[in-house]
Amino acid sequence: MTANFKYPFLFFVVASSCFFSCKPAEKKEQVVNEVVDTAKASVVIDEVTIKQLLDKSQSSDTIQMYSAQPFVFYKTGYLFDTKMRHSLVVTCLQDDQYKVRIYEVNDSGWSLVDVAGPLKANRAAFYIESKDYNFDSEADIYIQSDYSNGYPISTGHILLINPVTKKMTICPNSAQYGNLYADASNKTLRSESKYSGAVQPGEEKIIVRTSKWIKDHFETIDSTLETVTAPR
Repeated sequence: MTANFKYPFLFFVVASSCFFSCKPAEKKEQVVNEVVDTAKASVVIDEVTIKQLLDKSQSSDTIQMYSAQPFVFYKTGYLFDTKMRHSLVVTCLQDDQYKVRIYEVNDSGWSLVDVAGPLKANRAAFYIESKDYNFDSEADIYIQSDYSNGYPISTGHILLINPVTKKMTICPNSAQYGNLYADASNKTLRSESKYSGAVQPGEEKIIVRTSKWIKDHFETIDSTLETVTAPR
């Protein structure tokens, strides 16, 4: 088992703006940020572009790219392993569907490890981060698909990474775990969701859940109802 959180990554993208933050590579690092003319581009990324990025990554320890049109998120680095480089690729099969791929490098080049999708997509609210959500010492992936009005709640897809194979498993019922917070100290997952009952004017209520990962799913061990101030 490897110490993956030595190399965490976090990205936030709204519409055509983006922010990238990563640990500087010890050797070569290349960053490419592209926003293509929407009048000339389609939603679906050309597979030739992915191949070109993988080819560039052969000689760079870290390379990252975000393009709004056509949509592609790409990152290479020590994402899941301190000794092996991987590439994470998120593209759109259609306007409302993500496709996620993981590659690993070897002597002959890049080989495809796993593919996940189609996943519900919301390119205008794209957000991706890596944290250990099921506390197996392996960095997992969260991709936002919705962001609510009023009291903001982020919901999306939790992709759990197998520590050995690096293959992805889509966490069951991911959408019910909003505003995720992985508490490593007691190995619990805190999440929030909207309360659909009656509330006072100017207020909102949320359900706060505490969950434990048990075998192959999260199980709620505590739930509380909290009142929050609704933004004006």
